[in-house]
Amino acid sequence: MSEEKRVPTTKEAHECLSRFIHSHFNRTDKEQARFSVPCRSDHDDDMLLHSFIKDYDRLTTERDELKKIVDRLPKTRDGVRVVPGDDRVFILFGMM
Repeated sequence: MSEEKRVPTTKEAHECLSRFIHSHFNRTDKEQARFSVPCRSDHDDDMLLHSFIKDYDRLTTERDELKKIVDRLPKTRDGVRVVPGDDRVFILFGMM
C-alpha cells in the first residue's frame, strides 16, 4: 500500500533543506537528511521537498490563471478593478 503524500509547511521545507545542507558538508553536530528504503513520502526529506515544490508549482499556476481573469475585469477611472454584480459591485484591492 502506498503512503499518501503530504505537503510540508514552509517551516518544514526549510528544515528539510537545512538537513540536506548539513549532510552535504558532513556536519555531524547537526541533524542529517532523512532517507529510507523503501521510501517514506511522509518522512523522507527528498520526498517532502518534492511535494513542497509540486504544490508551489500548482499554486503558482492557479495564481497565474486568476491573474489572467482579473486582468480582463473592467477598471474604474482610478484603475481599480471591479467585479460587476446584480445589485452590487465588488472592488478588488491588492490584485497584481
